[in-house]
Parts: sequence; structure tokens; C-alpha cells
Amino acid sequence: RGCPKRCSYCANAELNKMYAEMDGWTGWRTYTPERFVEEAKYLSKTYNLEFFKFYDEDMLLRPTDDMAKLSELYKKEVNIPFTMQCHPNSVSAPKAKLLKNMNCASVTISMECGNYHYRKNILKRQYTNEKFCQSVKTIMDAGVRCAALTMIGLPYESRDMIFETIELGRVSKPSHTNANIFFPYLGTPLGEVAADAKFVNLEEVRISKFDASRTLLDMPQIKPKEVEA
Repeated sequence: RGCPKRCSYCANAELNKMYAEMDGWTGWRTYTPERFVEEAKYLSKTYNLEFFKFYDEDMLLRPTDDMAKLSELYKKEVNIPFTMQCHPNSVSAPKAKLLKNMNCASVTISMECGNYHYRKNILKRQYTNEKFCQSVKTIMDAGVRCAALTMIGLPYESRDMIFETIELGRVSKPSHTNANIFFPYLGTPLGEVAADAKFVNLEEVRISKFDASRTLLDMPQIKPKEVEA
């Protein structure tokens, strides 16, 4: 639960600030392997489940030894296939093999933007394009499907930068790539950038729901129809 990262488009950037003074706060909490498996086993038996989607922001934040314990216990007691998500920097070969051992069907790994400088300085995501490609390869080499999550229509993003994202999706060779259009959540650092630049109608943002196929931004360098196309 939670995430220690502070990506500028995400609510966790502000939540981590809010809770920073709380004793013992690390930005995230996790079940013990025993509690995780107990709950998964209960849900699978109670509702006759055949597949799980775990919504942790980054399931691979666990230390490797803790992940190994979870992998063996889940395989023994549950063994239902699942999908999950993680940050590129959390991926390692040992953890990828542990995911395979516990019947992980697919991993969603967030690239977000293919332009390194924008990703590092604006999105606050600290990894190179080479690291992202290696993380995708590590997951797939373990025999687990990998989906790359991307985001376009970002504040000040150009058409050329969007094509950098498309190109990184190609060269990293995931099982498939998911493309989402940026939504300017007010209160997040990047949402406020869009608001301050007057790229959005604030009232429209307040009443809108997230729609990955539609942009609320109107920017001089690229028109909404281009982003949505």
C-alpha cells in the first residue's frame, strides 16, 4: 500500500509530503508473506477466483528474501495466476524468477515517457532508457509477460517527444504496450503545472473522470486532436 516514489503526476507525491512527519512512515506498507497468502487464499476459496490483479504500486519493493518467502508460500497455498505492476528500478533477475515461480502471468512496468530528460526532471522518474529496456528483458527472460505503460499529452510535451515514447516502446520489445493520455489531477505537481500554464479549464478538470483516450490539455505546440490520434 502506498509508494515511496514521488512521480509528479501521481497523488503519492503529495501524500508522501503529508505523512512525512508521521513516526515510522516510509512511504509504503506491506503485508507479511503469511498475511498476504492468508488473504489471497481466503478470497480465492470464497469467490472461486481463477485470476488475481494486485494493485500495489510496486510489488517488487519487498526485499529479495521476503519475496522468496512469499513466492514459495503463495505457490504452495494459492498458486492462482496473477498480474501486478512495478517500477523499472525494482526489477532484478532473482525477483523475476521468484515471480515466475509463484505463477505470475504478467507484469506491467511503467515507462511513462521515452524522453530521458523530461522523465527525469519533470516526471521525477530516475532511470535511463537502457535501464528500462533491461528491466523489460529481465522480466521476459524469466518467462513472464511484460506490458509497458506509457503516457502522452504531457504538459509542454512535443510531437517529437511522443515519438520518442513510441520508439522506446518498440526497442524495449515488451509483450505489448499500453498508451494512456495524461490526466491533470489537481493538487499533483504536474497537474498544477498544467493549471498554472493555463493548458486546462479548471472547471472541466474538476467535473471530468479519467479517460485514457481523451486529453483535457490545449497546448500551443500540439493540438488535442493530434494527441488523441
